[in-house]
Amino acid sequence: MRWLFRCNVASERFADDDADVQGIGHAMRCLSVARAAEAAGDVAMFTIEGADDIVPFLEKTGLDFRLNRDHFDVAQRYDPDVVVTDVNYCDRRAVERFRDIAPVVNLAPRGEVKYYADLTFTSEAIRDVPEPDDAMFDRWYSGPEYTIISDDFVRRRAVMDGADPPVERGKVVINMGGVDESDRTGKVLELLSADLVERLDLTITAGPFNPNADALRARCDELGGAVEFLHAPDDLAAVLSGSEFAVLGAGISTYEALAIGVPSLNVGLSSFHDERGAVLESEDLGVYLGNVEDLTADRVNDTIGSLLGGDDRLDRIRSKGFHAVDGSASEQILSRVRTYLNDGSSRE
Repeated sequence: MRWLFRCNVASERFADDDADVQGIGHAMRCLSVARAAEAAGDVAMFTIEGADDIVPFLEKTGLDFRLNRDHFDVAQRYDPDVVVTDVNYCDRRAVERFRDIAPVVNLAPRGEVKYYADLTFTSEAIRDVPEPDDAMFDRWYSGPEYTIISDDFVRRRAVMDGADPPVERGKVVINMGGVDESDRTGKVLELLSADLVERLDLTITAGPFNPNADALRARCDELGGAVEFLHAPDDLAAVLSGSEFAVLGAGISTYEALAIGVPSLNVGLSSFHDERGAVLESEDLGVYLGNVEDLTADRVNDTIGSLLGGDDRLDRIRSKGFHAVDGSASEQILSRVRTYLNDGSSRE
């Protein structure tokens, strides 16, 4: 089979509105599925939008890609058996143009794309935009078991071999993804009380496209070595492993952390993140601190103090998440896509 993947990388840095905000999580999801497909003997190609500085990042993946804006021309020339899109707010017209070439599989959680793709796979079923009367989607599979996690988390999970996750009490990592244009990392660090900073074994990470990395490093240096700073770590799973909890951005890393037994406190950026935070809370899969614009020192420090003071929520989240996100989503998706194609792609 020939797989074509359509995503954007680190466009969050130049976004004028929420519709253009894309970090690197979308690309990492596609990369995991592409590698699973290639391991099964298929071939994959990517058609990607992003600035020129993402080329070294893409080249390290070893996969075939085109950095361009004419994605339909690439699709026609490549002649794929399936098109996988992971672009938030990809509109109906784009989906229909791809569907004229091959069945469309959607991995993006936001916007109307999930209502017009042939198959959709997401970590939760959030209807952030109303379902239109003429929705054409055939199947929408949702739930933590369909969370596609990065290869380093898959490998770390496999090494654990189903054993109870390790826990290093007091170890905490703050990670807000590959870009963090809004500097949620810096905001949380600023709000943490000196007492908590002293009590915690704290690590701050900045992703490869984080424009605030130098400022974060300087802030950590000001704390006199009490906080470790890591810029673009090669193996984020190794950094997070064993943490009592992490402070994350309510995205893919929230579920990746669960796959290795790390519960998280989450900071959002949008109304979509608010909805995801509500799901995490209701399903005992995470703690939602709220939108970054509404964060207060009391909210951050009181929540962390409560969790460290005997609240059993972290243990419940750790146990439930570890069993819910098992790292097999890419293989499950491949299987369901093959079944769909073999059934003739008929719609009901």
